[in-house]
Amino acid sequence: MKFISQIVRKQTLLSSILPALFLIFLVFTVWNYPFWDIFSPKHITHFTDMESKYASKQDYVNLTDVTLYYTGYDSVRNDKVKGRYYYAFEDDQCFFFLLTSEDAMKAPEALIFSSLNLKLVQTNSDFSSFLNSLSTDIDWSATHLSEATPTFFGREYRDILYYSYFFAGLLAALFVYIVIVLCSNILVFIFPFMQKGMLPCSGFSAKKKLFSRMIAKTLKEREDIVAIRFSSRGRKDFYVSPSFLIYCSTYDTHILPVKDIIWIYKHVIKAAHGISDASSFYTIHFILNSGRHIQFKNCPERNSDALIALLAGKNPNILVGYSQEHKALAKKYLTYINTTQ
Repeated sequence: MKFISQIVRKQTLLSSILPALFLIFLVFTVWNYPFWDIFSPKHITHFTDMESKYASKQDYVNLTDVTLYYTGYDSVRNDKVKGRYYYAFEDDQCFFFLLTSEDAMKAPEALIFSSLNLKLVQTNSDFSSFLNSLSTDIDWSATHLSEATPTFFGREYRDILYYSYFFAGLLAALFVYIVIVLCSNILVFIFPFMQKGMLPCSGFSAKKKLFSRMIAKTLKEREDIVAIRFSSRGRKDFYVSPSFLIYCSTYDTHILPVKDIIWIYKHVIKAAHGISDASSFYTIHFILNSGRHIQFKNCPERNSDALIALLAGKNPNILVGYSQEHKALAKKYLTYINTTQ
């Protein structure tokens, strides 16, 4: 029965493809997003230092001990003030800054900052329109004002900082989750019996012991194993021995001791359109004496009936079919098992 280990390992590899690709995407995102620049901007003390930083593509800077003066112009979108334009002179150059506005009614004529985080942004059409309006007010041609102004302006990036903290936290949470998933898959690849839900027991030692016992028993019973293959909506293989029901699909494997099944029934989930009810798809329900409720979905009726009949033949004590009487008997039996254990 080594094929069970091979199937589980194949399932594990298939289920690891998407997490591995997502992990690569996370690493690529972290590598390309300027988290370090945003959280630790370059410290500068002069406005002219911004030019060299901008030329070297260092977009995020921190200015210390600066005084900025209000231009009288605001950045307005949808009739709301989004920011205010300030300026400062140094070495015959005029530097402009767009600062976040918390109050739409008041604008200080001058602002003094001991520390100010800025993103250096290339000038755009909105900024050019602002310069044209400002040049008219100060009786200075727009050409001369543009020549005295760098091709960038500093924008306060408080909103980007908050967004980046949230984004970093989200990426970290996703990274931890993906790593846990991949580590779990590695564990299952090494120890196939650790696949979640495969065995009706918990704990490494208990799973290993049951898996070894199942292998030994099925080797003795290999002449009596009956295979039933479902090809509808994905391949599903059932192997029934006198002791175990083994279910294998693309992403799941379950091993159920036949003696632990106390009730089995099916119900239709969707009838095939334009085809007889014999082509309907069913969900097969298994109730175990441990109280576990296991479902195998999308099973054609003919195969479902064959599987149920086969299991009922292996264990005559199994309740077959759904009814209120069977439901009451199963509940009574489970209550008895719980009180006697």
